Amino acid sequence: MALGLLEQDGRSACPEHAVAHFSHLQARVDLGCDALQFALLFQLRDEVAQMLDAAAESYGEEGAEMLLLHAFLRQPSSLSVLVALYRYYFYQHRLRDALVVADRAMQETGWRLALPSG
Repeated sequence: MALGLLEQDGRSACPEHAVAHFSHLQARVDLGCDALQFALLFQLRDEVAQMLDAAAESYGEEGAEMLLLHAFLRQPSSLSVLVALYRYYFYQHRLRDALVVADRAMQETGWRLALPSG
């Protein structure tokens, strides 16, 4: 089977515009915030991730719950935080607390998926 010239070479016919021609296919997302707000959002996410890691390291000790609650106060709509908090309560056999967090996680998920409430 004979391959065409471009298929044999494996390159674009106009190499200087190979990437530029695909710019119309890029998805554009406006998050409604400026660069500083965006940087602060990533910093907050990293701080919360560190809190979750520290809570996992200190599981079974007194400070683990405080780390999880602090992470929740920083990002109350983070599913990672809600799941970590749920798991903590569940495995500590604090089922009432686990159910409260599970309900909050389901509400957040429903909101993100635009599901009808009720």
